[in-house]
Amino acid sequence: MIDFLGLGAMKAGSNWQRRWLATHPDIFVAPGEMHYWTGRSRLSREQYHAAFAEAREEQVVGEITPKYAVMDDAGVAALRDYNPDLRLFYCLRNPIDRAWAHIRMGHMHERLDLTRASYDRILKLFARWVRHGEYRENIARWRRHFSAEQLHVFLFDDMMADPVATLEAIARHIGAAPGHFEALPKTDHRKLTDRVFAADEIAISDSVLDHLRKEYAEPIRVLCADLGRDLCHWVEKPDCARLI
Repeated sequence: MIDFLGLGAMKAGSNWQRRWLATHPDIFVAPGEMHYWTGRSRLSREQYHAAFAEAREEQVVGEITPKYAVMDDAGVAALRDYNPDLRLFYCLRNPIDRAWAHIRMGHMHERLDLTRASYDRILKLFARWVRHGEYRENIARWRRHFSAEQLHVFLFDDMMADPVATLEAIARHIGAAPGHFEALPKTDHRKLTDRVFAADEIAISDSVLDHLRKEYAEPIRVLCADLGRDLCHWVEKPDCARLI
């Protein structure tokens, strides 16, 4: 039985979290995305558990798969039945930047030429992945089945600004001993701000950015109230705006 799950969001540092959490001696994290609970995996329950077979008895065990964040109620309920004490964490990134990073990744893998894509084509791509930026709805769905205390929500902004504190908070939440990340050598501390799988920096057009600002202004305003955080800069100054 696993002890924790990282839920995403997509393009919000899941590979970074996996890489650094794996350095903690009390944590065993699967090396890649498992997708078992999404229903798209062909793994049996035994095969799924076999992925954690090398974990030591004293370690907390889990995995990080960003598509878990948008699972339906039936999938979340199945996880609750599997382990009602599961510890969960969910990283929220500015939905404008998150979606643009997703599309830029498609460009990097040559599935899309952003230098030629039309305004309508780009907006259709945003619409395809819109659920991954519906943070309030996703959090509410998970909290229908798990307590608020079991779900640790944090921001991509904070992860980049203070990666050590972010990792320490995740470790405490999932039951690992504190202090490991604070004690890392200074050379590792400098590496903590390196992004994994960063996509090509391609400018977002004014027209697409204006559309997204209008699309996300109200959801971000409501999320501000829910989290007790001022996130106005997500609309006013998203990171992708500096590429214009």
